[in-house]
Amino acid sequence: MKLKIMKCLLVIVLIQSFLYPARIANSNQSIDGVITNQEYSSKKTFQDGSYELMWRINNEVITFAMKAKTIGWVSIGIDPEVKMKNADIYLGWVTKEGNTELFDTFCTVEVGPHPPDTDQGGKDDIIAFAGKEDGNYTTIEFSRKLNTGDEKDKIIPISGKLTITVAYGAVDEFKPRHIFRTTDTITMDLVKEKFIEINAKQAKEMIDKAVNLQILDVSPNWKQGHIPGAINIETNDLMQNLNKLDIKKATLVYCHGDAPSIFAATLLVENGFKPVFRLLGNYKAWVDEGYPIEKYNEKLIIRFKVGSKTYLVGTTTKEMDSPPVIIDGRTLIPIRYLAEAIGAKTEWEAKTRKITLRFNQTIIELVIDQNMASINGKMQQIDPSNPKVKPIIILGRTMLPLRFVAEQLNCLIEWNPSNQEIVITYPK
Repeated sequence: MKLKIMKCLLVIVLIQSFLYPARIANSNQSIDGVITNQEYSSKKTFQDGSYELMWRINNEVITFAMKAKTIGWVSIGIDPEVKMKNADIYLGWVTKEGNTELFDTFCTVEVGPHPPDTDQGGKDDIIAFAGKEDGNYTTIEFSRKLNTGDEKDKIIPISGKLTITVAYGAVDEFKPRHIFRTTDTITMDLVKEKFIEINAKQAKEMIDKAVNLQILDVSPNWKQGHIPGAINIETNDLMQNLNKLDIKKATLVYCHGDAPSIFAATLLVENGFKPVFRLLGNYKAWVDEGYPIEKYNEKLIIRFKVGSKTYLVGTTTKEMDSPPVIIDGRTLIPIRYLAEAIGAKTEWEAKTRKITLRFNQTIIELVIDQNMASINGKMQQIDPSNPKVKPIIILGRTMLPLRFVAEQLNCLIEWNPSNQEIVITYPK
């Protein structure tokens, strides 16, 4: 009897895996699962704040943020008829490994399963998505077109009332069981001011005429190539760096993908910049026309300060989730912020508690609470003069010895004791 039950359970798991394959978010998307001030123009709260829904509309794209008091799944159903019947449902969660999974689904019955659109003759029309778990809360952001043209997607109006169903559950599984669910209405409101979309030829003509124009590249790939004279402020850092732009100038925005450039252009418009132009086809369109580009060839200066979550990459202000600390006379930081700034990659292996950094031909491997590290396969002590220096975890964050890692990544590191500032220059 037990063997039969086990076989049945295995079949159910295999069927679920086939029907609901995981979609994992791309970490390079501008939508990052973190809600910042003024990021969304509209908001509605449910169940005394246990579920918050935020949204913004610009041109043909709507972006939603779902935040619920759960470490399980969260969802929104658009335009349900009776209970869940004919609802366009977006349901997702953040795994224990930190990956985000989000499904574009459709429900054809009042109460019951809602398979992905792709299993019902429709399409997956999510443009971008990302999520994060913070304490007991799960946040998922995603964007899609107001009218996707998919029969399994409901059209979202640019104004007026929209009926929605919001819900969340307790586990990371594609199941309809919920802790909370309610149906309500929200008010849609299109941004009054719009940005203007232009092609590469129009952008080149505008630049050649030397009009009062600033060019904004919001891509993390600015170093590899950009339109001559372009300022680089990545999408996620734009809100806190608006003061570095001239609000009196026209602005041309581009990236390497539509979602980040649409987000950036919308943000500029909402904060009083005009006119704002978005380059259709983004950087690729410029390159495909054979227009000139510039590449990064200057030294990069990165500044950290002990006790401060704010740091500088060049002249761009950024923020980390944990500040640098001094332990046993040595500075430790969440190293991924330095790694990302110079283009290195970081990996975390939970089972062995090992951190791996990869940069050019260098591979650095460190293990939590061990004072030895591997550099391209050769073991060496992290700090020969202080054996207490080692990677540690503080409040759930992995902290690495800054000087050791920075020097292995070909950086020059300087310490300013008067204000406890660390200045890193790459390359040294």
